Amino acid sequence: IRFFAAFYVLIFHCLMRWDIPVIPPFIKHIVAMGPMSMSLFFILSGFILCYNYYDINIKTDYIEFLIKRFARVYPVYICAAILTIPFITLTINPSYEHLFLNHAELKVLINFLQVMFLAISNILLIQGMFPGLFSYWNDGGSWSLSVEVFCYILFPLFIVLFRRVKSTALTYLTILFYLLTILPGFAYLLFYPQPLLSTIYALPIFRLPEFLIGILLCLFYRKRLYSSVNYHKVLFYTLLIWGIYSALIGYKIP
Repeated sequence: IRFFAAFYVLIFHCLMRWDIPVIPPFIKHIVAMGPMSMSLFFILSGFILCYNYYDINIKTDYIEFLIKRFARVYPVYICAAILTIPFITLTINPSYEHLFLNHAELKVLINFLQVMFLAISNILLIQGMFPGLFSYWNDGGSWSLSVEVFCYILFPLFIVLFRRVKSTALTYLTILFYLLTILPGFAYLLFYPQPLLSTIYALPIFRLPEFLIGILLCLFYRKRLYSSVNYHKVLFYTLLIWGIYSALIGYKIP
């Protein structure tokens, strides 16, 4: 599932940059929905962490859990950051341009502070908390790891809480978190251009409900809730409806 989700994101970015005339329009429309794969990534992350760490003890296992999570993502992440250093682009807030007429050294200072801010935020993996950085360095791609780390830090707290929740309440929690996932999208459509797309797309707090849905789905699995449901049929019809929606309507929505 991870492979197909990652491949979907890849072809979305490729088609976004290079138009291929021979591809039928309805296929392009489906590919245009590629960013939806990011939601799947966060749901999968919550599910798998819950599956592997359901019995985590927050008092004794928390630090070890965080070390393992960072060891999994941080080395490759840092290598990618170093390799993309030549692609750092800096822009100055237009409001400050009048200051540079006779003070070129001020521009150099601001550029230096920008580089320092980018470096520190990336080292700490908190760039996702600053939507204005979305277009700088590799933040347009690494924001997802920033979200993941945010979710990693909170995961033990939520799993301890959810383990105490009665089975019937898990369904209501899932519905609640689902509604929270779609509220930012409605806000974007109703009040465009506020909030900005990068804010509702990359800010960790807006992605947290997707991660929590993954945890709850794993709890459904562990507790054998809704075990009588034919999930193959549910998956088939869900993909069918999603495909038709994407090809005809979904791509028109920003």
